[in-house]
Amino acid sequence: MLMFTTTDLVAIWTKVPTDKGEHEVIIASAYLPGDEETAPTRELVALVNYCKENHLRWIIGCDANAHHTIWGSTNINARGECLLEFLLRYNVSIVNRGNEPTFRNAIREEVLDLTICSPNVLSEVSNWHVSGEASMSDHSLISERSSARRKLDNDKLQSQRIDEAYTAQLSQLLLQPDSLPATKAVSGRTYPVPCTLPLNDQLVTSARH
Repeated sequence: MLMFTTTDLVAIWTKVPTDKGEHEVIIASAYLPGDEETAPTRELVALVNYCKENHLRWIIGCDANAHHTIWGSTNINARGECLLEFLLRYNVSIVNRGNEPTFRNAIREEVLDLTICSPNVLSEVSNWHVSGEASMSDHSLISERSSARRKLDNDKLQSQRIDEAYTAQLSQLLLQPDSLPATKAVSGRTYPVPCTLPLNDQLVTSARH
């Protein structure tokens, strides 16, 4: 989405698998400069407007540089009040949970990073947390789990089970060919097993049973 790509904002339009089928979603990363008096930036407002007008699902990770107790900061500043007003006006959901600092340096720590999304995405995101992994930055890594990730994990598990069954059948064919029946029906036709039927067809046929 080049129209929403700037030095402080990048967005992609992609498709993700979910428990309810494949969904299109806008995924973006935004930096809100801390030296500006108000938040958010015009570019971020334009992106959220675009998504709302086109009924798009979206999620944005923000280095917001804004304080508000609503998302776990220790206090409230003017930028935080402006940002919260924007979130309420546009019916934006906040994914943050808890008050673990997302920013740390030698003199202070604070929750400055914010994950926001459209309301129809919020239910698909879970386990938002500040990661303990090294980030090589004064900002911590943010982790969350989406239904897309759960779908991929389930598909991976199913594929692993199929591979294990396939391997077991292969071992049986190679090590114990005499234990197989003399014939096997495939697509309505009967073949001698294992001599005439090609090895791959033997595996597929045997695995189906």
